[in-house]
Amino acid sequence: MKALIQRVSSGSVIVENKTVGSIQKGLVVLLGVTHSASEKDIDLAIYTLKKNGAKKIVLLLCVSNYPATTKELNLRKINYFKRKYKVLVGLSDHTIGSVAATTSVSLGACLVEKHFNLQDNKKTVDSFFSCKEKDFKLMVKKIREVEL
Repeated sequence: MKALIQRVSSGSVIVENKTVGSIQKGLVVLLGVTHSASEKDIDLAIYTLKKNGAKKIVLLLCVSNYPATTKELNLRKINYFKRKYKVLVGLSDHTIGSVAATTSVSLGACLVEKHFNLQDNKKTVDSFFSCKEKDFKLMVKKIREVEL
């Protein structure tokens, strides 16, 4: 089966911009961008993806702290990225709770990536900041209420 979506991590954007050059033509690309990525890195990644025929690009604002705080996210960058790059923008959310996800959607994010656990008592590498199933459902409900 041919992939329809490819996720490019923020590390690949910074360290190996060649990764974005190898994306298959016609894919939807989720491009994670942390605060450590310079605008030059992002410029090159977006240019390369567009030049190589990416069908759609979703730039994911991301902070690689676990957990991240809402303040660290600088959610105002959502509209800045939308205007500058003329691409869809979303949030890779590593915060605890749903405030960042809900706020990001109210600011124009089209996608929210959020860690969650289906088993509340199972310990995983990300369980300390992941949503529980009922919290995830509540977050989705709140997002639906604020969608533009």
